[in-house]
Amino acid sequence: MLKYSFIANIILSLSYGAIINVGSEEIYDFNTIQDGVDNAQIGDTVLVHPGTYYENVIVDKTITLASLAIFDDLNNWYDYNDSSNQFEVINHNINSTIIDGSYAQFNMGAFGSADIADYIGSSIFVGSFNEECISPLIIGFTIQNGKGTMTEGPQWYGYYKKKGGGIYSYLSNASINYNNFINNGSLGIDIEYGGAIYFQTDPLENYIGGNNFSQLADCQVSEINIQNNFYNNNFSKFANTFSSGNFNGDIHIENSLFDVFNCSDSTFTKLWFDNIPEAEIFNSGIQANQCSFNDDLWVAPNGVDSPAHGSLESPLKTIRYALENLSTSLGNNITIHLDEGVYSPYQTGEMYSLNLLSNITLKGSGMNQTILDGGMLDFDPYEYSSTIAPNSLILINNCENIVFSDLSIVGGVYQAHNDPGSGAGINIYNSDLALINTNISAHYGCAISSVSSDLDIMNTIISRNNYGYFTSTGIELNNSNANLYNVTMTDNYGGGMYPEAINMDDSSYLNMINSIVWNNLYDTENLQIGSGFDYDFNGINILYSNIKGGWVGQGNISEDPLFVNPSQGIDEGNGFGWGWSPFGDYRLQSISPCIDTGIAFLELDNEIIINIDQSEFEGEAPDMGAIEYYEWNLGDINTDSTIDVLDIVSIVAFIIGNQEYTNEQYNLADYNQDGDVNVLDIVQLVDIILN
Repeated sequence: MLKYSFIANIILSLSYGAIINVGSEEIYDFNTIQDGVDNAQIGDTVLVHPGTYYENVIVDKTITLASLAIFDDLNNWYDYNDSSNQFEVINHNINSTIIDGSYAQFNMGAFGSADIADYIGSSIFVGSFNEECISPLIIGFTIQNGKGTMTEGPQWYGYYKKKGGGIYSYLSNASINYNNFINNGSLGIDIEYGGAIYFQTDPLENYIGGNNFSQLADCQVSEINIQNNFYNNNFSKFANTFSSGNFNGDIHIENSLFDVFNCSDSTFTKLWFDNIPEAEIFNSGIQANQCSFNDDLWVAPNGVDSPAHGSLESPLKTIRYALENLSTSLGNNITIHLDEGVYSPYQTGEMYSLNLLSNITLKGSGMNQTILDGGMLDFDPYEYSSTIAPNSLILINNCENIVFSDLSIVGGVYQAHNDPGSGAGINIYNSDLALINTNISAHYGCAISSVSSDLDIMNTIISRNNYGYFTSTGIELNNSNANLYNVTMTDNYGGGMYPEAINMDDSSYLNMINSIVWNNLYDTENLQIGSGFDYDFNGINILYSNIKGGWVGQGNISEDPLFVNPSQGIDEGNGFGWGWSPFGDYRLQSISPCIDTGIAFLELDNEIIINIDQSEFEGEAPDMGAIEYYEWNLGDINTDSTIDVLDIVSIVAFIIGNQEYTNEQYNLADYNQDGDVNVLDIVQLVDIILN
């Protein structure tokens, strides 16, 4: 029914309105699409002839904007190519009539400008102006390289939020059909929502241009009609293909082609298609170039991002590709296994932020071996360029059952308008997260920001995070519950009125056991833990921990933990921590007061808080801090007090991938302490055995 109504609308448009021809030659009415639209009247058709139009078109009236494809039989406008094993658009007029938004020149200095064009980088912007609710038809184009429309800003150091790379629709009933959306949002990493299409169905107030958006009409969007479109390689931080904000009506996407979906039920994850549960999706006849993965995946810096990869023998290259191509569900927990190496924008092409899904485990190869690096370790805010979007590395919104283990998360930058939270490393909202044997360090801003969430953090280092935009630098808790067991928080540089290590509000609760909070800097009068505002501390239980300045609680001490080399990787000439290595040596010296001073079993209010098996620690009791102290010698990997051929066999097995090491085993195997376990360590052990 919708298809016939759509065709009827085109016929009526051509029959009763004027036709304005746009093309590159003098024989046409206009040479730019914008001139054609500006000179059209309601009901007219702006007919665009083949060519590439580098424009950011503003459609502000009810017209038909179409290529010559409206005269074609569009029943088979795309088809499957057996050679490439991909669907492709085969309609000539759609392929050859291109609106390219890549030439957009945002007026970054125009905050408050009266000209809305200063903020538009979408290939097409559709907006209802002057209290008129418009219903244009957009038909038959290739829409590519759009940069999105700025809807909030300016953000921190000139960075603006953008939405709708290909098309941004503001309070309109636009019908968008038979278009090929490719590479929108791919020119940058700062489009927030809707790489291909974004529909804003609620009025915006107090946003860009001194309320420019609020002067547009208050139009009631009845339904969203984006059926019969082709999507390929569009990108945004949230929802690569489509996002509709809080729209709760009908969304028609029938007979469209997408990058990837779950082939068993024709559904998408939120990384591709963003809508609230109340919206009803009509998706009959949709297809995809790839079915989602439903099993564990392997990722390595030397891997390849393609549907044919993802196994242990043939891994993927980037974590983002793995996440985008997964389909998880309750009872279908998936582990993404990360090989050792650095996953960064510069070394592996990793694109942050990573937007997590429920029931995902990210498992690295060791805290110091698998490194998720946001690329901001050499960041200097005073030399900041707005062309590089600051990014929290990890975003976890409305998720459950998320686990990170055996990896480091470093080099993120806090965004001033993250929604919600202020974490440079991890932003978590209304979710639950477990961190096990991880390192969350060297961020410009808060390492972990938690809003309405539950955290379990074990054997984790949180260090060398800078205050960023005046926040706590370790953990920020808002209406959240956090359990910290054997955590080391040190060398964080706080800011403003906030505590340097943990900042929390009255609706948050903290249990901290067997942990170290030491040498977090800024103002000696500031709290290490608490709130920058009035707080009664009733929601805090800290036991068997080493807190600088002291903390009342069973088993607590306040003594120098005597780390092995806490200044390792610190640039003393840079007091603010910019450019510091995320890897200090926070192992305990043999005379540390934190050795054997933790507790293995603890029950509070009839609830078991901690229960550590004897096999998991050395000595009479667990140590305080993230790294248990061992007296074993370098080279004695199996800890039998003898360096022999069994240790060499173990190293060989590790090198060829047949054995995994804990952090402690890795350190013991790295005999020459150069950070790598390789044949050089074997040579030295052979020499020891022979002599």
